[in-house]
Amino acid sequence: ASIRLGGDALGADGMSTITLNPGLNLVGLPLKDSRVTRVSDLFALEGIADNASVIIVSDNGEFKAVGRAGDPGDIEIAGGQSFILTVQATATVAISGDGWDNTASGTMAAPPILTQGIQMTGITPVLALNGLIVDSVRGINSAGLGVSVKNLSTGGAFTAVIGDTSSTSQVGYRLTVVDIVDGRAAAIGDILEISVISPDVSVGVRPLQYTVTAEDVRLSRIELPALFLREIPIETELLRNYPNPFNPETWIPYQLAEDAFVTLTIYNSGGQVVRTLDVGHQIAAVYESQSKAIYWDGRNEFGETVASGVYFYTLTAGDYSATRKMLILK
Repeated sequence: ASIRLGGDALGADGMSTITLNPGLNLVGLPLKDSRVTRVSDLFALEGIADNASVIIVSDNGEFKAVGRAGDPGDIEIAGGQSFILTVQATATVAISGDGWDNTASGTMAAPPILTQGIQMTGITPVLALNGLIVDSVRGINSAGLGVSVKNLSTGGAFTAVIGDTSSTSQVGYRLTVVDIVDGRAAAIGDILEISVISPDVSVGVRPLQYTVTAEDVRLSRIELPALFLREIPIETELLRNYPNPFNPETWIPYQLAEDAFVTLTIYNSGGQVVRTLDVGHQIAAVYESQSKAIYWDGRNEFGETVASGVYFYTLTAGDYSATRKMLILK
C-alpha cells in the first residue's frame, strides 16, 4: 500500500529558503521547485553552485555521490528526500514553487544528523572517489570485479563492485565514503590504498597509494590515478633471452607468479661471475617486452665488453632459481 500526502508549502507565498553553514549539512527541498527535477540540478542554485562539489543522496539505502549530471545517484527528486552537502561558506538558497504532493518512491532519506553545519578543519565527512581500471592488452571482463579502498591512517576499509559487465579496455568506478557520526571520512595527509578485487586469479593490479590533499578535503572528491590490470602467470619461469645469439646486447624475459626480489647473475663458461644485475623487488607479472625484461649490455662488472662465447644466466626470485644458456657472436 502507498499513502500520498499533501499540504501547504513550507514558506510564504510559494517562497522558502535553505540555510547552509560551513561544513556538513543535511537538507531537504522545502518546495517543489520547477528548476530542480534531479539531484544534479541543485548545483545550478545560487548558494550551492561553487560552494558544494558533491551531493550525497541515499538511494534504496545506499549512499551515492553526485558530482555532475548522469552520475549513478542523479535520481529524480521527490518529496521527503534528504541530501548531505559539505559546503565551504555560509549561504542562503532561495527556493520557489508549490508544496510537495508526492513522496519519494524507491528511495530512503539520509539518516538524521544532530547538528547542521559541522565545522571542519582539515577533515571531510564525505569523500567521493572516482577512477579508472585500465587494461590495453586483454580487455576487461568486469563481471565480479571490485575496488577496495583502505585508509591506512585510520584503518577504515570500503569496497565497491563494478557495475558494468562489458568487456572493454577500461572501466570506471565510483565509491563514496560517508562518516556522519565522527565527521571524518578522510583528513589531510591520510594515506589511501586502492586495490582491485578480481575473481580471476590470472589478473591482478598493483595497489595504488594516494595521500589526501587539502584540495581533496575542500572538494570532498578525489579523481584517482588509473589502476592498470596485469597478467599474473601460474608459475615463475625464466625465459629464453632475445636475440640469441646476440651482439652486443640482449634482453632476458621472465614471469613471476608471486612478488619477489629478483637478481640475475651472468657466468662465463668457466663458472666465473661476469655480472650481477640486482633488479630489486618486483610484483607478480609477466616481464617479456623490452621495456620490462632484464637488459644486459654485454659488459662485465668493470664496464668492459665481454668476449664471444657461451655464457649462462641464473635468475633468482624468492625460492625460485633457474639457469639458461646464451651465446655472444662478434
